[in-house]
Amino acid sequence: MIIQIEDFIAGWIAGICGLIVGHPLDTIKVRQQAYGSSLRTAIGRTYRHEGFRGYFKGMLFPLLTVGPSNALMFGVFGTTLAYLQPTPSGHPKHSSFHKDAGKTNIFLAGVVGGTAQTIFICPVEVVKTVLQARTEGKGSWRKHYEVPYRGTFDALRGIVRDIGFTGLFRGLAPLMIRDIPTSGLYVLTYDMLMYSKFQSYDIPHFAREIFAGGSAGRQASC
Repeated sequence: MIIQIEDFIAGWIAGICGLIVGHPLDTIKVRQQAYGSSLRTAIGRTYRHEGFRGYFKGMLFPLLTVGPSNALMFGVFGTTLAYLQPTPSGHPKHSSFHKDAGKTNIFLAGVVGGTAQTIFICPVEVVKTVLQARTEGKGSWRKHYEVPYRGTFDALRGIVRDIGFTGLFRGLAPLMIRDIPTSGLYVLTYDMLMYSKFQSYDIPHFAREIFAGGSAGRQASC
């Protein structure tokens, strides 16, 4: 297996922690983009009309899918990397990375894994964004084009009913343009920091993983 059960669970838990921290900021970003409001207005009106829970609208679907999404990404990545450059004998079979892999192969495998993940998460992004943009205010804060969906599963049914199945994949092209190259960049940066830069230093493995993962995420998000 490319992904072991402990890696899958750890990735899911890490994804949930990231969502809890980042989702309120993402909600404010979506509302600023949708309504052209300032940061202060978006934060204030969200709390005034919807309370603290307003910052977490649309989070259920990402919470349910972050584990499978990460498993798909790294599963496809590991399989592709093994095809492009077979794992040396004696190396742990469950590890997607290995220090002898070529940088080009790592980047290409990340791109393939990112493609699979992007297609998988597009419906998640659509439902999440639709719910985030739905306010409960009145006047200028509420727009006439807001959707009436009340929750994740209602939004899923409503989008398919009102637009069709293709409605779940609206915005896929820009999502792919954004996420596919950055997936390759992410795994390449992680590999370079994890296996290339720190080999000559006596740094604990877990510390290298934390630094490499954090730095790769920051680099890919720039």
